[in-house]
Amino acid sequence: MIKKNLRFILSALAMFSMVMMATASISAAPVRFNQVSQIINAKPGKAKTGNYTQLRLLDDSIVAT
Repeated sequence: MIKKNLRFILSALAMFSMVMMATASISAAPVRFNQVSQIINAKPGKAKTGNYTQLRLLDDSIVAT
């Protein structure tokens, strides 16, 4: 009985610590539409990838017109 309780407590503590490690390192901010640019690959066959378009986040220092 004591062994089962200890096992339960240790497993709960391990799960709690994994959740805390995963959520403590996440830091993000909302992205505005003017911070995103769409890059279109004109020749996706020659690039040897299936990506035709990509979305990239612009730096604040770059001004896109």
